Amino acid sequence: NLTKGQEGAESVHLTYLAEANTSLIDKALEERMELAQRISSLTHSLRKKSVLKVRQPLQRILVPVLNDTTKEQVGKVEDLICAEVNVKHVEFLDDTSGVLVKSVKPNFKRLGQVYGPRLKAVGARIQTLNSDELSQLEKQGELAVEVEGETLTLHLDEVEIRTQDLPGWLVATDGPLTVALDVTLAGPAPRLCARASRWHRARV
Repeated sequence: NLTKGQEGAESVHLTYLAEANTSLIDKALEERMELAQRISSLTHSLRKKSVLKVRQPLQRILVPVLNDTTKEQVGKVEDLICAEVNVKHVEFLDDTSGVLVKSVKPNFKRLGQVYGPRLKAVGARIQTLNSDELSQLEKQGELAVEVEGETLTLHLDEVEIRTQDLPGWLVATDGPLTVALDVTLAGPAPRLCARASRWHRARV
């Protein structure tokens, strides 16, 4: 019998299933878990890029946050992220303009669909965006710019934003979300451990 508390159905395919109560869905929890998944995925990609397996503990990841809400959401799943990607800490940046260097280029495929013959002019304007304009575009999802005497509204999906790697760090971006991974090995005296490993191999 595949049912409990009611008369058994003739087939599992005919079994009554209760409808989901959507009022019980925790939207904030879903958003936090999505952030945790995206941050973990970016960190795993950086580990793969630098050939650092998950079993090797690292010191920290740096997450620039665009607002206090995102910072609070990530903070609530920080332990989960650290456990998933094997880092000791998650640190936050409230303003990336002085730490992470970003570049932007037009998403010509999207721009062509929106602006048609003005594609070239709009693309040229995007390439002149300064750090303040880029920060506003990331935070608000749109930015008013002037192109050939006309005010247009750029949207985040019309550009491609990239973040340069920092010395000792690797950086990955997924839309407005950026993760910087400190590739310094955590744990006691990694250089000494490496030296001991080489000595052991030489003795074998």
